[in-house]
Amino acid sequence: MTDVITYDSLTDEVLLDLLVTVEDRLPRAAVDEFLARAPRIIAPLTALVSARESWQQELPAWWAPIHATYLLGAIGDPSVIPALILAIEHAEAQDCDWVTGEIPSILGRLGAPARPPLITLLNDRPRSPYLRATAAEALAATTLADPVDADSIFGLIGACLADPAEDEDLRDIAGNLLLDFRRLEHKDTLQAFAREQERKHRHDPMFPLAFSEQDVVGAFAKPTPTLRHYTRNWLDFYSPSAIAQRQARWQEEDRRQEEPDDSEKDPLDDDLLDLLPVEPIVRSEAKIGRNDPCPCGSGKKYKKCCLDKAAIQLVLTPALFSEADRASVLNKLRVFADRPDQVADVAEASFDYWGDRLYDRDEDEQRRVLELPQAEVMRTAWLWFDAELPDKRTVADRFLAAEGGSLTPGERAFLHQARETYQGLYEVEAVDLDEGFTLRDLSTEERIRVHERTATHGVARWDLIVARLMPRPDGSRVLEAGLLQLSPRDAEMLLPQWQNAERTFQARFPRGSRMVILKKLGHLLSRWWLTLVAFRPLPTLVTPEGDLLMFTKAVFDVLDQEQLLGLLAHTEGVEQVTSGVFDWYEITPAFRRTLGTIRVTDERLTLETNSEARAERGRQMLEGLAPQALRYRVTSTEDLKQTMARAESRHRADAPNSLPPDVEAELLGKFYEEHYRGWVDQPVPALDNLTPRQAAGDRRRRPKLITLLKEFENRAAHDAREGRPSYNFTWMWKELGLERP
Repeated sequence: MTDVITYDSLTDEVLLDLLVTVEDRLPRAAVDEFLARAPRIIAPLTALVSARESWQQELPAWWAPIHATYLLGAIGDPSVIPALILAIEHAEAQDCDWVTGEIPSILGRLGAPARPPLITLLNDRPRSPYLRATAAEALAATTLADPVDADSIFGLIGACLADPAEDEDLRDIAGNLLLDFRRLEHKDTLQAFAREQERKHRHDPMFPLAFSEQDVVGAFAKPTPTLRHYTRNWLDFYSPSAIAQRQARWQEEDRRQEEPDDSEKDPLDDDLLDLLPVEPIVRSEAKIGRNDPCPCGSGKKYKKCCLDKAAIQLVLTPALFSEADRASVLNKLRVFADRPDQVADVAEASFDYWGDRLYDRDEDEQRRVLELPQAEVMRTAWLWFDAELPDKRTVADRFLAAEGGSLTPGERAFLHQARETYQGLYEVEAVDLDEGFTLRDLSTEERIRVHERTATHGVARWDLIVARLMPRPDGSRVLEAGLLQLSPRDAEMLLPQWQNAERTFQARFPRGSRMVILKKLGHLLSRWWLTLVAFRPLPTLVTPEGDLLMFTKAVFDVLDQEQLLGLLAHTEGVEQVTSGVFDWYEITPAFRRTLGTIRVTDERLTLETNSEARAERGRQMLEGLAPQALRYRVTSTEDLKQTMARAESRHRADAPNSLPPDVEAELLGKFYEEHYRGWVDQPVPALDNLTPRQAAGDRRRRPKLITLLKEFENRAAHDAREGRPSYNFTWMWKELGLERP
């Protein structure tokens, strides 16, 4: 029989001793008893938080000041504010994220009384920028409980952002606070900071962007802010489920620490460091004893099954199986993985696939990725065939040991081959619609023919793809578990990291087979795909004049259509394309540049252009041209994100005022020709402000130029595939003296 503690029977001293002894397992019932004893319990909790030495203790007492901070916040009396300010300082000095991460919501609930010491801390420039940033977050949070003087609070935060002499990290956090809280009065400052960041990033691609100018536009386009970080209930820390999850986490970390680890000095990124094994990798084809269970999963002893030469050959070469075999055994494998005796190990392994790249994001972003079919299919395949469970086996290994004897030969053949697959990185070199494509393995330079039908409608030449390839008896391959697509421009960043990861594993463990090493590394590619594709911010696009790209429409009432059409037909810089449609353009020293499109009907004139500044320029031109023939009504704008969202929900052909396809193709063709003929002699930031023609003659910059041309061709191929007007770049390779791969 287990004794049940009744916390109300404990003295204050005994209750306080719990904070020192229970580590992170303080029960919620004990927390409630602390709160019931306010205000007399405030003094000892304050003393615990205020003493620097409290934060410097070893386990289990290390947790005591954290508990005390949470409890003081829950009590919420203004008298605890000085202690909570000290908690910020002590926690930051000890790098205690348990407090620095929660203190904004803790102090935020106290509202205006917490502001004076927080303002003092924020304005204390000699202090740590991270300490001051935490103070800024807490200040912002106080405006949720008490909005009085919110403008002045965000004015202080905005001043930090606007000051170029301030610490970069503090400015980053200040900017994100203004975005989180949708402080429209600071939009200009945010955009200026974003442009400053983007300039630094262009000069140094390793410079991390806090946010882009497009992010600013997108943030203010959202109707309501999401402020979970500033309003969450930190007392959830004491829920039974949270306690259980932490205990499982600590146990796993203890297990790993008990194993020898010599990877500390490797100059690799966090993802790769996490994957470096603590024991030698050996070939997966370990020697099998005659009386051991056969690895094919038949349930028979090895000597009674695949020890026979013919049977061995069948197992070691691509075997035949039907699509029905594949579908049947995958369904059985799914049922097995969901069994109560498997689900905990499988769930833990599943978390490792995406890692913190995904789970540090908010719930909406997590849900968006997890609901992508291609991402889920790739994750499931890795989870079943690659992920190492606590007993060093995969789900497929366990399944074969438990159920292999009941499988058909075709089902076992598929499983055997699926266990040999891994996530690899490839470049698409050629696509044959409805037949397949040719890939180049970016690790080995091997050319691989892949038989595939459906995927040929979604990929184009120069795509980078992450895929699992299964061999066929004829030496070709088929896709297993779909693919993840990346852009050609990602190769510059991704390929060196991938090759470094392979080299590192191979050098440290020369006995490891390439297949085993790639099974260990493959999901790195998925994590990088998250960063480069799924979470890639939309690019900040600007016009040649330097204005933010905004799809802008100025609308006028037509008062005299005949007079208006006559004036437009004889206006310099305006050319009629078809009935009622005009191209508005200007002549530059290098080429003709289209500024917008003018559409005239009986009642309306619409000017469509790509910036607010151009729209205003066009409005002045039209009003000056025909003041008696038209009357201005309104201007509407749409940023890139909004345009893309609208395009996803409605096909272009359904949009009002859309051009006939042949007219649209003619207009775009003319625009592309003029733009790209001029582009080859224009400075390009991605080429270190050299022109493409100059970069073609520069050995160091030529690879970047080739990547750009691949990107252009890749986009054009996707446009053509989806029925949109595209452009042929073949001439550009010749013009620049480059050999087209």
